[in-house]
Amino acid sequence: MTTGRRRNTLTRELITRRTIVKTGGVALALTAIGTGRVRRTSAHGATPEASPEAGSLLGKWVTVRSRTLTGDVPADEVLSTIESGYVPLLHDIPGFVAYLGIIDPNSEASAFVTIFDDQAGTEESTVQAGAWLQENNYTFFEGDPVVAEGPIGIFAGSLSGGGHMATPAAGGLGGAYAAIRSRKLKEAAGAHQLLDMVQEGFVSIIEGVPGFIAYIVVANEENLDQVGIGIYADEAGAAESTAQSIEWGADGAADLTEGDPVIFEGTIGLAEVAG
Repeated sequence: MTTGRRRNTLTRELITRRTIVKTGGVALALTAIGTGRVRRTSAHGATPEASPEAGSLLGKWVTVRSRTLTGDVPADEVLSTIESGYVPLLHDIPGFVAYLGIIDPNSEASAFVTIFDDQAGTEESTVQAGAWLQENNYTFFEGDPVVAEGPIGIFAGSLSGGGHMATPAAGGLGGAYAAIRSRKLKEAAGAHQLLDMVQEGFVSIIEGVPGFIAYIVVANEENLDQVGIGIYADEAGAAESTAQSIEWGADGAADLTEGDPVIFEGTIGLAEVAG
C-alpha cells in the first residue's frame, strides 16, 4: 500500500473509531501551565523543577475519571454545582494544581481531570469526591468511573492564567476543546521508549496544529496507562490533532501499545488552576 493510500485509510478508520468510542472512552486531560518549553521526564516521574506558576508539571500526578452523565441534570448545572461545592474542597488538599471538567456536547460522556503534586493528593481528592456526592445525594453519574492515571512525562504549550472559567482568549481554558487518546502499554519497558519517540517526532507536529494550546503525555510503568491530551481553541483543532496522531502512530509508536486508542473529545466547561 502506498503512503498516500495508507493515510486515507487511517483517516477513514479514525472517523469510524471516533464515532464508536466518543460516548464512553477512557479520558485523560491535563495541562502545561506557564512556559512554552517542551520537557520530558521518566515514567516514574521526578521532583518537579519549579512551581506550576513557573511552568513545570513534569512528574505531577494526573487522575482522570471518565463518567457518563445520567441526563437528569443539565451538564452546565452539573459543572456549576461541582465548581461551587467540590472545587473548594480540592484547594484544601495539599499539592493541588488543577481540575478540569470536560463534556462531550454530542453525548452524556464526561471526563474529570485532577492534578496534584503527587499521587497521594489525587487519591485524597477521589475520597473527597465520593464523600461529597454521597453526603449531598447527588446522582449526576451512571455507574462507576473509568480511571486512568500517572505522572506527566511530556508537556508542551502554555496554559497561563489562574482562576476558573477563563476563556481561551483571556489565557484560560474555559470553552477550549480537548482531544484525549488513551491506550494500554504492552509492557513497562515501552514507557520510556514511547516518551522518547513522542518527544523527538510528534511534539513538533502537534504544536503546528491550528489553535494549539497544550499537549501532555502520560506513560505509566506501574499500571501501563498511556494517555495523550491535546487542548485546542476549537473542535477543528482537536479533530486535526487526532488525525495527525493516528497517522504518526502508524509508523511505529502504536506498536508499543495494545489495540486501537480510545478517543474522547469535548468542551472544557470547568477549569480551575491553582495560583
